[in-house]
Amino acid sequence: MGGRTLDETKVRDFYQAQEVATFKREPETLCGLLAKDFHGKYTYSTNIPGHPREDEQNKAEGCEGYRQMYANFAELGDKMGGMLTMEYNYTLYSIKIAPDHKSATVDVGYLMNAGGALINIRARATETLIRRNGKMLLQRSEGSSSIKVLSNSD
Repeated sequence: MGGRTLDETKVRDFYQAQEVATFKREPETLCGLLAKDFHGKYTYSTNIPGHPREDEQNKAEGCEGYRQMYANFAELGDKMGGMLTMEYNYTLYSIKIAPDHKSATVDVGYLMNAGGALINIRARATETLIRRNGKMLLQRSEGSSSIKVLSNSD
């Protein structure tokens, strides 16, 4: 019973699990939190030349994005002579549970700083969480983010 339903506590637990995986730098764990039919759509503002202004992702592309981000962080840390420091937090602005308790729509904000102020990412998204076979999964995410990378001229 309850394996396919969700409530606010399970939603909050999902975001805590996501936070733990982020701090542990576990892209495969983060990938496991995406539903098979995941779809992400994002709009970016950035100071990175050639970076996409809009992006859509399925699960495979989202997983590769996690892997690439942590590989880039590791490479940058190596160049700086150690592990790249990371700050991360999220804010749940609202949680709306569907009447059938099979999905939730969440308004969430994210903040990540890597290497002190070297990389700064701020995002706000509307996300849909579902529960399948007893596991909370991110099915849809649509939002915008601001990415700033400190350059030698900054």
